[in-house]
Amino acid sequence: MNKKKTHLGYQLIRSLKKNFFGVGLIDYGLPKPIRLKRGTLLVLALELAEEFKAQIPEKRVGVVLPSGAGGVLVNIGLI
Repeated sequence: MNKKKTHLGYQLIRSLKKNFFGVGLIDYGLPKPIRLKRGTLLVLALELAEEFKAQIPEKRVGVVLPSGAGGVLVNIGLI
């Protein structure tokens, strides 16, 4: 099997592309829940990935964030 097709990042992007306009994340951490569509998650994570690539020269990065929409986006962007 092709290693690229089994990579977590590849599978994640592929999954988020399916049902692009469907709800992908609901964050109940605030008084009013935040609902993000799968496409929004993908676009925001790809934008963060570009920023990370430009700003962080290291190959390995540690992230400590509370669970929620922000933490999910950062982790997807790093993948």
